[in-house]
Amino acid sequence: MENDTKTMIEFLSTPKRIVVMGVSSKTNKAGYFVPKLLHDRGFSIIPINPFMDEFLGIQTLKSLDEVHDKADGLLIYRNLEDAEKIIENLKFQKFSLIWLPEGIVSPKSRKLCEENNVLYVENECPKKIIELHFN
Repeated sequence: MENDTKTMIEFLSTPKRIVVMGVSSKTNKAGYFVPKLLHDRGFSIIPINPFMDEFLGIQTLKSLDEVHDKADGLLIYRNLEDAEKIIENLKFQKFSLIWLPEGIVSPKSRKLCEENNVLYVENECPKKIIELHFN
């Protein structure tokens, strides 16, 4: 099933509160440059990485369990197996959209999101969508 381009554009069109699972300190990794771009565009980033203390000066949470308030979206920079486990155990009411990056496709995760009325994007890079539609 293809992603809805309109959904991706609408989500990225205005700053939102987004949890980023798997942020990275390595500037050449998507887990760094995508959340940095979103942050630079005014998004409120809630970074998660158990091995980092901060990301772009923002305190880094150690796990998704530490996110207590609702966020507009969850961007997961993990491998397929980890991403599926995260989504299987997710409290869906906290998020209106789940986004898996390029190279990650999960029919199982899509089905879970649809069953819980959560928008779902997979195998897409937010940076590329922004560059294509907003620059």
